[in-house]
Amino acid sequence: MNFYVHQQGDSIYSFKRFFENGRYFSGGTRKNPPTNEYLNNTCSGSYGHYVLKNDTIIVETHNASAGYVFHYYKVNNSEIKLIGSKHRKFDAKYSPHSEGIKFKFQKVNLYSKSDW
Repeated sequence: MNFYVHQQGDSIYSFKRFFENGRYFSGGTRKNPPTNEYLNNTCSGSYGHYVLKNDTIIVETHNASAGYVFHYYKVNNSEIKLIGSKHRKFDAKYSPHSEGIKFKFQKVNLYSKSDW
């Protein structure tokens, strides 16, 4: 299982987790780097599913205000970059993200499972 951390400025962190069974978890933003305990807590955040297509990770999430949304990440060595998103429709086009958002790969001992 992999996870990626995004740092915005000096003190805003968020992370993404990709479980081996195609499930996805995104933790909320924090002011401090996430600890192992925080990374293993899947009680607070958003859930979804993902597929890997060539060098692109396609994540499907849902929330009450936006409905179902696809998020597209490009895989590049040890990081992923958000390149676009779109509402679920029956085509493969997406709206590009203006600057992209990069998440760097970090290795830690994660023990929690995707239980949803």
